[in-house]
Amino acid sequence: MNHFLNSIPHYKIPDLEINWEHTGEIILFHPKLAPDELVFTDKIIQAFNWPEMRSFHQVYTPAATINYQMLWAQKQIRLVISFGIQPIDMGLNILLKPYQLTYLDPFYIYLTDPVARVAGNKDNKSKIWNDLRGLSLTP
Repeated sequence: MNHFLNSIPHYKIPDLEINWEHTGEIILFHPKLAPDELVFTDKIIQAFNWPEMRSFHQVYTPAATINYQMLWAQKQIRLVISFGIQPIDMGLNILLKPYQLTYLDPFYIYLTDPVARVAGNKDNKSKIWNDLRGLSLTP
């Protein structure tokens, strides 16, 4: 796709090869998780009881060159929870404060600490609960 620009050593632009059409309404962005951490993130989403909302785990791998433009263009996305992954690493050129719900039209984005730090800290879990419990998500 970007053959001309990729032929110049200065540029490295990944192609838009990934199909994001089956992404859920809630994106959980995190590095590779242990099985118990994966269960923990799913329990977080279940606790909010957002009916008819499907969650989707996007595993972030620093070495992978993925162009996330098509992901953020998906109209069904209502909430992105990033566990320790900075927005710039997700292809979003914005600054966010941790534990602050931000509306980025057409979805909300919420940056937290990595899953291990959230799971092991009652205060961090309380922050997430307090910040997201009143959020009304509709498909």
